[in-house]
Amino acid sequence: MKTALSLIAFLSLPLAAVRGATVFTFESGFTAGQTTFTQGDLTVFLGGQLMVTEFPTFGSGEGDWFIDTGYGMPVSGDAGSISVTTTAIAGFRLLGMDLWTSNDGGNNYAAGNVTLTGLLANGGSVSTVVAVTPTGDGGSDWDTTIDLSVFAGKTLTSLEISLGPEINNIGIDNLSMESVAAVPEPSGHLALLALGSTGLLTRRRLKRKA
Repeated sequence: MKTALSLIAFLSLPLAAVRGATVFTFESGFTAGQTTFTQGDLTVFLGGQLMVTEFPTFGSGEGDWFIDTGYGMPVSGDAGSISVTTTAIAGFRLLGMDLWTSNDGGNNYAAGNVTLTGLLANGGSVSTVVAVTPTGDGGSDWDTTIDLSVFAGKTLTSLEISLGPEINNIGIDNLSMESVAAVPEPSGHLALLALGSTGLLTRRRLKRKA
């Protein structure tokens, strides 16, 4: 009986399609100061002080473009957010990102803590504090080892980014996400649910006869 009930509960869950990963390297088709962009089936909006920035060879891997809070524009605490705004997308899953931090508005690197808070598509939130440790002021000095395991398998609608008191600037590059599109409940799904219910009733009848 428990097995049948578990099957019915599983079949009653809304379906979702997780699509392939999209990696935003920002190296083609972007303009300085841009806060909304689309790649694949992901349309992304940058909130707060986050914007697309160009600085030759400074991006992670020595690219020219990345997300930044603005050179010479110190940020205290809340740096901004990364959100999916397309209505066709239920949310996104965060797979990876490279980070660089500074304590003087982007002039020189400094290690610091960054709080990442993901707003969940089904309500609630999940948060983690990552220690960002850049090793210099060049494109090969970004921290590429950010631990995002707390977000594994979780569908987000927004990622809030907050800086610790020891830093006031952040750069984000090689942002890797996969979209999660809501799938309408098909008639076949309902048929399976009905089949599960019928199986449960049949089992009960057989037990009574025995």
